[in-house]
Amino acid sequence: MKTVNRVLHCIDEESDTLFELCGIDINAISPGTTRLVSPKELMSRVHGLSKGEQAALIRVAARIDLLADPIGQQVLQDLSLDYSGNPHDNAVCLLASNEKSFRKAEEIRYVEHNRGRQRM
Repeated sequence: MKTVNRVLHCIDEESDTLFELCGIDINAISPGTTRLVSPKELMSRVHGLSKGEQAALIRVAARIDLLADPIGQQVLQDLSLDYSGNPHDNAVCLLASNEKSFRKAEEIRYVEHNRGRQRM
């Protein structure tokens, strides 16, 4: 849940989209929109979700968090997928708009990350 917490604190505008990507009804978290709720209150409501919904949220948040690091953002920029906003918002927007490009960016990021570690 640390990753979910980090992503929820870092996302500016796309928290509704994050829950939609997980197949979680936004009204189960917050009536109307999650933008009206503080990240701390939002996390307390996330703990009330079912185990399956929490697992889906953790998986999606982990994928987003990886592409939000400097290597992931460089990959997005190299693929000409540079969005305005913060890195977590960029990753959420890409996942929501084009999952195929998101997977490609994940694969490239994985290779670049491991290439850098092997050189050490």
